[in-house]
Amino acid sequence: MNELGCIRTLRRALWMTCGAGVLIFSSACAGSASIDGYDGMYVEAAPPGIEAYPRYPFRDGYIYDVHGRWYHQRGGRWVAYAHRPREIARDHHRR
Repeated sequence: MNELGCIRTLRRALWMTCGAGVLIFSSACAGSASIDGYDGMYVEAAPPGIEAYPRYPFRDGYIYDVHGRWYHQRGGRWVAYAHRPREIARDHHRR
């Protein structure tokens, strides 16, 4: 596995650990919370090239599906949700 693959695997494992509430890496999980009723965490920035990923109208802007993690800019900060919010209909088309 190359370095990028290892980083992605570690990130996924950390996200699942935080989402499950198992605080093995308590400092890394400190940002995990319920945001607007969904499991999510504030992140420092959106992934590079987020505009190229599928996006859907969501509340006051758009939400982006980046490899199964959903990103939304909320109040000038980015939020990463662990799952697709209920409000996002599966039949929305990319805009």
